[in-house]
Amino acid sequence: MNYYGKSVLVTGGYGFIGSNLVHDLVKLGAKVTVIDNFLENTSANLLNLSDIKGKFEYFNACLTDSKVVNEVVKNKEIIFHLAGQTSHTIAMNDPLLDLKANVISTLSLLEACRLNNPKVKIVSASTRQVYGKPVKLPIDENHELNPPDVNAIHNITADNYLLLYDKIFGINSIIFRLTNTFGPRQNMKMNSQQVLPIFFRQVIEGKEISIFGDGEQIRDFNYVTDVSHAFLIGGLANVHGEIFNLGNKNHKSLLEIAKSIIKINGSGSYRLIPFPEERKKIDVGDTYLDYSKVESLLGWKPEVSFERAVLETLDYFKGRGVDSF
Repeated sequence: MNYYGKSVLVTGGYGFIGSNLVHDLVKLGAKVTVIDNFLENTSANLLNLSDIKGKFEYFNACLTDSKVVNEVVKNKEIIFHLAGQTSHTIAMNDPLLDLKANVISTLSLLEACRLNNPKVKIVSASTRQVYGKPVKLPIDENHELNPPDVNAIHNITADNYLLLYDKIFGINSIIFRLTNTFGPRQNMKMNSQQVLPIFFRQVIEGKEISIFGDGEQIRDFNYVTDVSHAFLIGGLANVHGEIFNLGNKNHKSLLEIAKSIIKINGSGSYRLIPFPEERKKIDVGDTYLDYSKVESLLGWKPEVSFERAVLETLDYFKGRGVDSF
């Protein structure tokens, strides 16, 4: 994969997926610039890039800061757009914060590109939550959009801006709608984030894994190295104006997942607890994505087994301490 010498920008580069991507880009010899404003209650963490400090250029700024962003986007060949607010519960409690973090920031980035670098390629992250409660499974890219919460509405809006600027202004963009992603450098402290980091933290701390409801809700999961690989493929692909689902055929119930984590960890226990009302209202039930389109057009598919991914994630956080993340 030829990234050597390419000038790339990673928005949200100190976050979970962004920092894993930055590590990969640095290894590949890219000229990497990171912009991140360390939005509160996100996965942004100085430790995520501490081992490669000095090997990339960094700007501490929000994407709505046009003075900075207008300069940062100049001469970039590829922009990986991973900045944003991903918690659905935080979005419901503070919709204006989520609007700024996910919609206004994306539009600001697009405007900076239109004015200063319209030939750039953008690879952007979105979420499977935009589909809402599935009408059919697995969910493909033609599934109707039925956003169950504020964050999903804002992701749809950001996606539409990207597609519009691709069509009208020629700013080539592709969008990856992600399912649950986990792995090293993930935020382990926030209960408002997705379920797997909560499970990992609880089992590492020797606590019972808490599962909402009956635990029979089915999900698919991807390891962060596979997701980073998809972004790398997307950045070089001669494809634009497309949305791709990044799913996994190995879908499991939350109860099965908890039992797998306990088994791989070598100890632990779980308990079923009632659904918190704020989560029950936005839960979409069983959901997993069809990734056949991205496999067909870009040649991507998940490679890392769930068991190996869990083992590597446990080892990573046990060696560093979950409180650091």
